[in-house]
Amino acid sequence: MAAFRQRFLAAVALAGALAHSANARKFYEDDPLERTPPPRYVKDVRFRPLNEVVDAVEQTLGRSPDPFRKARNVNTIDEVPDGEWFVNRHAVRRLTPRQLSAGAGLDAAPSETGSWEVTGWKEGKTPGFQFRDENGRTYYLKLDPPMYPELASSAEVLGSVFFHDMGYHVPQNYIVRFRPDQLQIGKGTTMPWGTGRTRPLTRVDVLTLLRNQPRDSQGRIRAAASLRLDGTPKGPFRYHGTRQDDPNDIVAHEHRRELRGLLIPASWLNHTDVNALNTLDMLVEEGGRRFLRHHLVDFGSILGSDNVAPKTPRAGFENLVERRPTLIQIFSLGAVVPDWARAKYPDMPSVGRFEADFFEPERWSPRYPVPAFAAGRADDWYWGLKLVLAFTEQDIREVVRRAEYTDPAATEWVVQTLVKRREKLARHYLGQVLSLDEFAISENRLSFRDTAAHNGFPRERALSYQWSRFDNDSERHTRVPGNGPDVPSALRDLPTGSYVSVLVKDGGGKELTAYFRRRADGWQWVGLERL
Repeated sequence: MAAFRQRFLAAVALAGALAHSANARKFYEDDPLERTPPPRYVKDVRFRPLNEVVDAVEQTLGRSPDPFRKARNVNTIDEVPDGEWFVNRHAVRRLTPRQLSAGAGLDAAPSETGSWEVTGWKEGKTPGFQFRDENGRTYYLKLDPPMYPELASSAEVLGSVFFHDMGYHVPQNYIVRFRPDQLQIGKGTTMPWGTGRTRPLTRVDVLTLLRNQPRDSQGRIRAAASLRLDGTPKGPFRYHGTRQDDPNDIVAHEHRRELRGLLIPASWLNHTDVNALNTLDMLVEEGGRRFLRHHLVDFGSILGSDNVAPKTPRAGFENLVERRPTLIQIFSLGAVVPDWARAKYPDMPSVGRFEADFFEPERWSPRYPVPAFAAGRADDWYWGLKLVLAFTEQDIREVVRRAEYTDPAATEWVVQTLVKRREKLARHYLGQVLSLDEFAISENRLSFRDTAAHNGFPRERALSYQWSRFDNDSERHTRVPGNGPDVPSALRDLPTGSYVSVLVKDGGGKELTAYFRRRADGWQWVGLERL
């Protein structure tokens, strides 16, 4: 909104607290903004490490943010502009089938014919190493748990593709197959050895790591390879507060729409490990500017995978620490069986525990609380839902192909489970707002897209319309007679630069206000207030 621009300019000018000036206007000539203003030049920021245990405890025991404040980084039509956090893609600018399956890219897969130079040891939940292929590109290789081939690698690739297509910044991830004899140990490569110590990495270390990995008929091992992101890593971002050393980070993260609304895609894909440790800020330089770009990374814990094994039956249904379920189990001596314990899963090692029958959107939970999710409102969830609804069943199938499941039944299970979870999300969240979008006035008649009906969830609506002339300086609405989608005659011949508003209500108490600016060639939709 205009207030977003004012906040940004106030921060750039170091003007202190945000306030409307006496000559402030609600809308400006460049509204609605499709892109955030260019970032300020960042000379450097420090690397910010984060301890997983400390973060988990803080989020579990910390105070929940105020859930009643509107997201602060939306434009005047209640959307997120393109920028360093998010870029509108499939939900706004439809991708072709090839673009959908490509995700962040298909042209930088590691060469599978030449040698790979092992240049580092990968620590973390998923074992692996860093390598450089014959084209000089650097990747992080992540292995599947030996007893569950294809499980983590499929999740890693599908997560990166889905989240990219929705609009988030992610790495390029690929399914790769390699033979151990392709690996060469780079000169000076070391691995951790005790607390704070290292020792030279040997071929024996690598072969030991690969010893139990399944091989295909050609003796190759399957894994996921993640192309190193451009820029210099500066640590994770958090789902609350801001980075004090980043002059462009001016909106508290719990009040960013793309982080609040992430709840819906995360629940759809069962991304239970959505937390600060699986994010990464990169200092990049583009067009003569240096700035931080904010990424989601590490998707080995989506769908039915928990990186090193299938998810536990509880995953996605409860936080790791929840008082009420724990007390129920204690005082009932285990006699009360939670619903999730009755869920049935396919006998497919590559899929793990991923289902839709017991999935309840309103009860879905990540591993531990996420402040931005706790601050979310119905308009944030609706925005996130639109990202998910953009994927038709055929779109989902195009993306799931990237997992390269050996078993066709695994592909079909994942596709159909995502379709069912998508439907449950739609039925739960569509009714929480008046789900109308893409407003326009043509030939003096208001039109819009009914998101529910457009996606196969039609609703009975008894809409009423209240038209007003709108003063952009005083923000005063002057009502004019008329109660229908046709522009009242009193507003049809307004001069260029004039504004009108229309308050739309349904019979269930949901409402929104759309704003239009008169142009020489007709009416331009410039504003939307959903709540």
